Formats: sequence, structure tokens, C-alpha cells
Amino acid sequence: MVYGAAYGCNNEAKKGTGISFFRFPADVQLRKAWTHYCRRWNFVPGPNHRLFSAHFSKQSFTKDPDLMLQFNMTYKLTLRPDAKPDVPVPDTGIKMMAEIDDGEMYYMGPNYTGKWVIAYCKIQILQIAFDSHVRAPTPEKKDTATSVQLDDTDVPTTCTPNDPVEVIPQPNMTVETSPPKPITSIRMVNKKLQVKLQPQRRTRGHQTDSKITGVMTVQTKTFSTVATQTDEPSPKEAENPSDSDDDSAEPEDGDDSDYNPTDDEISSDDDDSDTESEMNYKLNSKATQAEEKQFMVSESALPELLCVCRYCSGEAVALIKNTRGSMVVTSTVCLNGHVSIWKSQSCHNTLSWGNLMTATAILYSWSNSSKVLQMFQHLNMQTISSRTYNRLQTLYVSPSASMAWDAEQTALLTDLYDKEVIIGGDARCDSPGYSAKYGSYTIMDLETSKILDFQLVQCNEVKGSARMELEGLKRSIIYQEGMMHIKIKDLVTDRHFSIKKFMRAEQGTTNHLFDVWHVAKGISKKLEAAAKKSGSKDIRPWIKSIVNHIYWISSSCGTNGDLKLAKWRSIVNHISNKHENHSILYPRCEHQPVTVDRQWLSDGSVPYKRLKDIVESRYLLVDVPKLSPVYQTYSLEVIHSLVNHFCPKSTHFFYPTMLARLSIAALHYNENNGRQQAKTKTGEQRFSMCYPKAKKGTEAVVKPKKTATTFGSVPYKRLKDIVESRYLLVDVPKLSPVYQTYSLEVFHSLVNHFCPKSTHFFYPTMLARLSIAALHYNENNGRQQAKTKTGEQRFSMCYPKAKKGTEAVVKPKKTATTFVYVTLMKQAVEERRREEFTSYTSATGDVRVYNNHHPDHMTSTFTPFRKIDLIQRHRSRFQRQ
Repeated sequence: MVYGAAYGCNNEAKKGTGISFFRFPADVQLRKAWTHYCRRWNFVPGPNHRLFSAHFSKQSFTKDPDLMLQFNMTYKLTLRPDAKPDVPVPDTGIKMMAEIDDGEMYYMGPNYTGKWVIAYCKIQILQIAFDSHVRAPTPEKKDTATSVQLDDTDVPTTCTPNDPVEVIPQPNMTVETSPPKPITSIRMVNKKLQVKLQPQRRTRGHQTDSKITGVMTVQTKTFSTVATQTDEPSPKEAENPSDSDDDSAEPEDGDDSDYNPTDDEISSDDDDSDTESEMNYKLNSKATQAEEKQFMVSESALPELLCVCRYCSGEAVALIKNTRGSMVVTSTVCLNGHVSIWKSQSCHNTLSWGNLMTATAILYSWSNSSKVLQMFQHLNMQTISSRTYNRLQTLYVSPSASMAWDAEQTALLTDLYDKEVIIGGDARCDSPGYSAKYGSYTIMDLETSKILDFQLVQCNEVKGSARMELEGLKRSIIYQEGMMHIKIKDLVTDRHFSIKKFMRAEQGTTNHLFDVWHVAKGISKKLEAAAKKSGSKDIRPWIKSIVNHIYWISSSCGTNGDLKLAKWRSIVNHISNKHENHSILYPRCEHQPVTVDRQWLSDGSVPYKRLKDIVESRYLLVDVPKLSPVYQTYSLEVIHSLVNHFCPKSTHFFYPTMLARLSIAALHYNENNGRQQAKTKTGEQRFSMCYPKAKKGTEAVVKPKKTATTFGSVPYKRLKDIVESRYLLVDVPKLSPVYQTYSLEVFHSLVNHFCPKSTHFFYPTMLARLSIAALHYNENNGRQQAKTKTGEQRFSMCYPKAKKGTEAVVKPKKTATTFVYVTLMKQAVEERRREEFTSYTSATGDVRVYNNHHPDHMTSTFTPFRKIDLIQRHRSRFQRQ
């Protein structure tokens, strides 16, 4: 027969009741906590005493009972190894506490309610306090620094508050710092002894032991300051760190793609990727809100921080008063009735600085607010809501970013006042094709590689999205020349037809040049398209040579446009193995005699004619003399790639937010564009090697990514050819009448959030992310339409981007997304670490067996290259030596 040990527990251990019972743990500290919970005077748990499952919250069990019942899963209640009963015991009387034996405070129970009991307890507490502060014996120690050793005759047996205390000097006085001897029993106090002991008062800002001088040695328990109440690691933990997940302070050598960890490094439980800050860090209470460090504190650690009263250093109970985003406000009450309020963050009026800094960090770290807040939700971390983030972003964060960029821009343009500059310009749209909402035109000083200006144009400000690039350039030129008095000497852009006409007609004093990369990209695309046509595959081996030829032309001819044109037209003779008599300015090729047999094109053949038509295109021959000899706009392509992180094209932003994110991108680029090349510890320059996807592992070079294909008007004949395509006419009769795959498109859109196409993942990570996406979709695909409080169905209205505001549609608004699967996966992660694989070594072995079913890495089939060889032959196309 078992008995419920908790006070007032009427539960019975019978089958069918759904109640489980648990033995008292063997661990001394945990057993003491369980005994204290029972609230019984002088209670010692026996072999038949139990605590029932009703005394534990669901967080105390290894598996959530509610989730198990929700999924109709059989389970057995099992407590966590460190579980403590946390469901409050019903309170039916006056709670009296007394300290017995081991110094712990115990409830005497509701039956001790008489006045004599209260008086008795006061006498006992006074006696305990008097013994611990006055009569505690002090053993001798060699240290001679802080307290006085006295004989027993020096301490009076009785005293009153009015008795004077004299300092009696003693020979061989020594200093003592040891804690008082534990009280082993409660003794009755002589009624003649009337002593009023006041606890030592400490200021609110400094809880330390005061130095007491005199004949009486007063010893007190030491409490740390309220701000730094943390436990020192035990000697066993310090001596056995092998299975610890603490961060390592080892410095990293850098992020090298050639890094291959050894088995010892994988099996270590130390996370070497996270660096540890300085040890014994002194808390800085004077740090500003932007400078102070933020720490993540779990709920179970707060009681240890707040268990001591800041006024009397007595035992206290902390309650969470409220939470405001990431800030928690607690109310602490001690046995003496002292009440103190503690806030986890500082505030300005009612706004928590931590909430404002969270919104600031989300925007300034290129992040998507919905994903970051969802991550906090999965982590069970209290944080701001999406509505609060949008409000803080609109009112504080975005204006601050725009003002910071204005200050940076003013400083840059002031230094260039009334000077000649060489600038480059290029545009970026927020989506491909002709349906872009925003177009940002960026101007860069090509001599210093600093962004001088950017202009954000919305499509409704011009007649079409195709005209946003020209409008952005016009605004930037007016701002720089008209307002800041900067003289534009050269302007390097792409071959946009509207920009060429504008510069020729309205900016005749400015030398307009073309970026070589844009020209080479256009030529290579046309040559690649021609090589795919029937009978023209012999063009493909010449594409790379022609691209290199146009780079050589721009860098070797300077500003001589006629010489550039003559060298460019010589390529037509060169591909047919003719190397002389090209023209008057460029009579013969400058290369050495060709001894290698190449795939020459015969004069008059189909590949030769198609290649000649591209090389001698009328528009290309006009633009070749204007190739920029030195400065190019490839740095602008870098800033566009950076902007894709701040403003992803798959995410819509309103105009103020878009302007703020572009400002942050410009500030980030200007600060980091001049970084030097990294070096190893031995002083060697560092390089990273990659295999271009298009080369299938045959070359270790980078190929520029092509721009999205655009579509203009389609003639009736081509439209008819598409509609009456032979393959289409065969498939039309097989169209599905009912079931479609549009739900799969929704799932693919969801996968883009879990596995962005702009980010590379290894096979196991890709598999795991697809699994999570499938779990998320299966759980939420059947959500009902949300309703208002009055029962009306909810809809959201939106304007399709392609309709340019001429049409609006409504979509049913679904109920809130659920993440039950996340809870199950978190429990699986915890069980995998706690029960299945308790160290990195055992987990590594399991992962290796699991990965045997995965395909081999793609690099295992590639042609091996030596990194040192690639470094030695690494040359820039514009390197003059």
C-alpha cells in the first residue's frame, strides 16, 4: 500500500484512474526538494510514500501527455531526471516556517494556528539568528585578514539592546573568514533573554557583507550582488569537460571550403565554431542600449537569480508579473514582506529597449521578419509580435537607416565638390520581366569604388517599368551636378538604348562609355544561341576566345576607338586561319605563329556566316569604339547581388522599407568594399576553389549567370505555331477534368522558404528540410477559413502586381498556422541527445551509417584540381602585367 506524501493529497493508486505515482528520488538535493514540497512538519519520507502525477506539470515529463492523447498514441508517464513537483499544494491555513537541522525552511502545516505557536516560532527564529551571528564557534585558520578570534569568556551569556559593547584587545588575535557552523537543533530560549536582532540592511545597488569591528565576531552568509547571482562550476565539472557542450575559445582559421574535419574533431562535444567571449566578464551597468550585451536566460534559471531578497537577503519567491515582448517583469516577495520589482530590460517610458533593438537587428541583418519571429516561436522565446515589429520599423528603424545614409552620402559628395569624377551606373528591378514595381539605379565612383547615390523609382512614377532605369539616371545626374556641383567626366553604363539616346542628346559634354562585361555577355549569348542551331555547332569552341578577345581590345587600345573597331573586325579573318591584311590600322595579328591545329571555320560555311553576322552587327560596330578601357561596372553587379540579400525579389516591401533596406545595403558595401585579401597564418594569400555547375566538373572556373529572358510582342504566325504545336495537340485530349496539381505548386512555394534556391545545401540537410516542409504542409493544408468575432468569414484584399493597380482580388484568410510537428521534432531531438546518443562520437557513427544510403558527393566524380596550380595561373582580365 502506497500513500500520498503531499499535504492534502487524496489521490489513490488504483488502475483506471489515469494517475501515476513516483518514488522519492535517491539524489539528496532532489529528495530534499520533494520533501519540502510535501509541507509536513518534521516529515521523513518512507518506502511507501509517493508523489502522484497530479503534483507535476506536463513539462516535468519526458513526453507531453496532451500531445500523446491528441495523436492517440500509447505512452507511459516518465519523469525527467531533474523533475521537481511544481503544482501548488492547496493552502487551507496560516503558513508558518521554521528552520530545522540542515538549515532549510519547512512549512509547519495549517493546524498550527494558535497564537502561542506564532510566538514560539518567533523565539526559535530569533534564537537561530542570534546563534548564527554571535555564538557560532570559529575554528582557527592560518589566514589573518578579516575577523577576530575570541575565547568563550569574552561573549556575554545574556545581553539586552542597551548593553554597551566594548572592544577588548586580545593577544594573538587572528582573522577568520569561515562560514558559521550549521545549526543542528532548535533550542528553547531563556525567557529572561530579550534580544531584538535586526537583519543587516544592504543598499539596493550593492549586496555585500559589511565589515564589523568589535569584541563580538559577527559572521554572516555571503550573498553575491543581485546582478551577478550565478553559481561557480563544481570541481568535478571543471575536471571532466569531455562531454560538455560549452563553447570553445579556440580561434578559427577561417571559413575555408577545403576544410575537412577529422574524426577527433567531429567526435568532440565542444562547438569550435562558436567563439567564447572573455572570461570573468564584469557586468557593465553603464553601457548604452546599442552597446550592451544580450543573453538568453531560460525560465528555470530565473528562480535562482531572484530567490534572494535585495533588501534583507532573506529567502524570496518570484512571480512573473507580466511580459512585454522580450521583456519580463517579475515581482519578488520575501518572508519579511519586502516586495521588489525586477525588469529584464531597461525601458524608455513604456518602450522596452530590447524590443526596439530586436526590430533593429532584424532589419540590419538582412533578415525576413516573419522567419525570424517564427524561429523565436519555435524556440519558445518571448519576443515581439509582427504588428509590433512593423510599427517599430516604420517609426524608428527605417527613418534611422535613411538618415544614416544621408549623412554618409553628404560626406562623400562634399569631398568631391567641384571635382571631375568617373562614375558607373546600373539599374536593378525587384522582379524580372516587365512587371517590376521598383527600380533602383545605383551610381558608383569607379575610382574609389564608393556608392555615391541611388535612386528608387516606383513603376507608377513613369509610363512603364522599362523606363525606370532612365528615370533613375536622370534624377541622379540632376542631384549630383545641379545640387552638389560635381563634374561628371566619364559615365560607364550598359548598352541600354534609352540611356544611349539620353546621353547623346542631353549630355553631350560627358563621355559615355560601355562596360565590357555587358557587351561580352550579350555577344556570348548570341553566339551560344547560334551554336545550338542546326549545322552550327562548330561556333561553340570559339565563344570563349571571342569573349577574351573583346576584353583584350578594350584594355589594349586606350581611348582610340578606330583601333578598337579594327581589332574587333579582325576576328572574322582570324577564325578562318587568316592572320594578315586585316586593315590599315591593324594589318596583322599580334600573337605568335599558330602551331596547334584548331577547328578553323571555312569561309562561306554556315557557321562562319552566322558568326560573322553577329560580330559585324550594325549596332555592335557602333558600340565597340566606346568600350571602357579601364573602369568597368562589375562592382555594381556585386552591389546588386548584395541588395538581393537585403531586398529579396521574392518578398514585397513597401516604399519606406525598400528605401531603408537599400540605404543599409549601400552603407554595408561602402564599409566593406575595400577589404584586403585574407592570408593564412603563414602569410600566404587565401583562395577558394569552386566547380561551375554548367561545366559538370570539367573546369574550375566561374561562368557569369545569364539574365532572365524577356518577351516582346508575338506575331500572329508564331502564336499560331505555338497553339497548333504537334506535341500540344496530342496532349490536349488528356487534360485532367477534376484533379489538378496546383496544390503541388503551393508546396513548391513553401519549399522555397525551407530550401531557398539562392542557398546551397548538402544532401542530408536538403533531405531534412524537405521533410520538414512536407510535415508543415500536411499539418496546415486543411486549415479552415478564419472568422471574425461575429462569425463572418475573413478575406484579405490584394492588388496583383501585373495589373498595376487596375484590378483587385480577395483571397480567403485562413486560420493561424500551427506547428505541432515542431514540438514533436524538438522532443525527438532531446531524446536523441539524452537517451539514444549521449555524445558526438556515438551520434557521428549513427549518421555515417545513415548517410551510406545517400548518393556520393558530386565532387567525387569531378576532375581533380590542385588548388596551388589554380592560384599560380590566376590572372585578372584587366591585369596589365
